[in-house]
Amino acid sequence: MRRFEHALITGAAGAIGAALARSFAARGARLTLWDIDREGLERVATPLDAAWHRVDLTDFGALPEHLAAAGAEHPIDVLVNCAGVMDVRRLETQPWPMAERIIDLDLSAPIRLMQLAGAPMLDRGRGAVINICSVAGLMPFKGAALYGAAKAGLAMASEIARAEWLDRGVQVLTVYPGPIASPLEAGARAGWGDTPWQRLVPSVSPESLADAIVDATVRGRARLIHPRPIRWLSPRVGLIRRFTARFGPHASR
Repeated sequence: MRRFEHALITGAAGAIGAALARSFAARGARLTLWDIDREGLERVATPLDAAWHRVDLTDFGALPEHLAAAGAEHPIDVLVNCAGVMDVRRLETQPWPMAERIIDLDLSAPIRLMQLAGAPMLDRGRGAVINICSVAGLMPFKGAALYGAAKAGLAMASEIARAEWLDRGVQVLTVYPGPIASPLEAGARAGWGDTPWQRLVPSVSPESLADAIVDATVRGRARLIHPRPIRWLSPRVGLIRRFTARFGPHASR
């Protein structure tokens, strides 16, 4: 896909979502931004002249109406599933309400939006879906059982959707970010505490991820692992999984 017309970005008040909004705007895309954080949304949307709406993605019954309204004047040709939540703690101490929120927001909501936004894209024979997953869906990071499970599930749904839709004109890009500087990542690092593992793994900027995502979409790539130094993980997932399970840090709670 070479031209972006109307991009819907969820989680747009967050660091990565905001960077994606700016990157797509720089490519000339019309933007619709969703988040539950009204003030954060307005801060991101105003300088970009973007439409924005406070949307609770876990209110699944309201999603068809929200999506229909977003695409009423200009069809959505890019869906970016960027909203997410992470809570690092041992599986046995994870409060179940938070577990349900992680599954709802990180797995169920993006899959439902893929269904709702993908159908009209398929009818038109063009479009793109970008799913922000995580290397935590590839590696068994202790303390991230729920988050890792949700991101692994989304990644598989994303990869399968690409296989089903590509010859019908709709591109699906599965993104596996590593450590990206953001409040979500800061919270995750706090959950693991101060360990040598933490100090050895640097973060990169949300802007570097956003630019890489837009470039990968333009190029029609199937998947993106970012930052670049961890892309060597892709053919070595089995080995790195065993290493992470054995030597990775434990959650501090």
